[in-house]
Amino acid sequence: MSAPSVPTYQHISSPSLTISSLSWSKFLPNLIVYTSSGGTTSIVDLSSKASTVSRCECMRRCSSVEFSPVNENVLLVACDDAFESSSLMEFDLRKMEEPLMKFCEHSEGVIAMSWSRWNDLVVTTNNHKVIVWDMYERLVISEKNSQSRLFDVQWNKTSEDTFFSEGTSARSFVAASDGQLHLYEVDFPLIT
Repeated sequence: MSAPSVPTYQHISSPSLTISSLSWSKFLPNLIVYTSSGGTTSIVDLSSKASTVSRCECMRRCSSVEFSPVNENVLLVACDDAFESSSLMEFDLRKMEEPLMKFCEHSEGVIAMSWSRWNDLVVTTNNHKVIVWDMYERLVISEKNSQSRLFDVQWNKTSEDTFFSEGTSARSFVAASDGQLHLYEVDFPLIT
C-alpha cells in the first residue's frame, strides 16, 4: 500500500507551536490529544469542523500525554520542567480546567511515560529515575535509578504477564537512552 500524498485532515493551531507528544483515544477513535513544549494541551475531534474540543494551559513545558487505557474520560499530561511543582497531572476530558490529581513531586520533571493496558504507568524522570505506578491504587510499585537520562519508555504491548509460582507476575517495558535500550521487568502481586 502506498502512502497518501495529501493529508486527509489538517489541524492548524499555531505555526510557532512545537508539538511534543500526541495520543489517540482507544475508546473514542475520533479523539486525539496533543501537548506542546509551550505548555498547551489540546484535544482534537477529527469528526468535528470545530476541531479543538478542549484546551488547557496548565504547565510550562509539556513532555508527554497519554489517554487512559481503562477510562475513556481520563488523560495524563507530563511536564519535564524541574521547577513545576507536580510533574504529572490527571485530567477528566469533560472538565479540563482543573486536574483531578497531581503527582510525581520531587522528580525534577517527567521526560517520558507509557500507560499499559493493565493500568500501570511507567515514567522516566530528569533525575534519572524509572518509576512504575499501579494507577488503580495510585501506589508506586517500583522505583529504580538509571545511570543515564532515559528519553523514551514503552510497555511491551504484545506479551501477557509471565506468571511465577511465588504469587507474582512480571511485565516488561523498554527505555531508551543515548545509543542504548534498557529492558526492565517489574513483579506484580497476583490478585486472587
